[in-house]
Amino acid sequence: MSAERLDGYIGNYVVLSQEPYQSAGLARIIDLDIQCAQLVFGRLMQVELLLRRLTVESYERLSQTPYDYLNPHYYLETSPGSVTRLLEDLDEQYRRTNPHHREAPMPSFEQVVDSFSLGLLSRFITQYRPDAQDPILFWKTIAHELEIPVPAFESNLKSLTVFRNRVAHHDRLWASTSPEAARKARLFAKRLRSSHPRSLHVAVLNLALFLGPGEREECAREFENFIAQDELYYIGATTLHTNLH
Repeated sequence: MSAERLDGYIGNYVVLSQEPYQSAGLARIIDLDIQCAQLVFGRLMQVELLLRRLTVESYERLSQTPYDYLNPHYYLETSPGSVTRLLEDLDEQYRRTNPHHREAPMPSFEQVVDSFSLGLLSRFITQYRPDAQDPILFWKTIAHELEIPVPAFESNLKSLTVFRNRVAHHDRLWASTSPEAARKARLFAKRLRSSHPRSLHVAVLNLALFLGPGEREECAREFENFIAQDELYYIGATTLHTNLH
């Protein structure tokens, strides 16, 4: 563990415990944070697989041809040059993960999607536009499948992507501020009432939201049971103190 990361644990432990530093107590928090990362990473993998499947299904249902994803006309320009950058990134990602692409036939859309990172997948979902009359039809279709309110989908997907990267890069999760706050889902309103919008609790329940109606309640309950086992870990997972590091 880096010295900077360890300092973050120590500083927040002292602030939240309101007690002198204890190595045993700190070790307990670090161990719980590792367990938490393992717990949510498994759920993140579920979400990625589900989003890939829904992306392919929605594409096949809404696109005119199997290769519409190659046509810049079918993308929403969110900023100057955003479509060009997205298409270049799609091509680069596919080439990187398929070293024999030159000898292979034109890949199916499903093969291309399998090569995407979650960040690239989320950009495709929010920029692909198979219907010029309804620019958000594509991701609106996916939002409906997941039973996520359309107004919250785009920003919450971005928050999910940032959270996934934090977990994958072994960032400290306990008593840590999320760079991208997710909208609190109305479904979880009572449970999140006293949790800070940028807390770990909100980030994980946003993850649960993207598992769809069949899995989200189990994921939320699993996480809340986990953080409830230790009072100090619970405090760091739900609140943010002005003096946190």
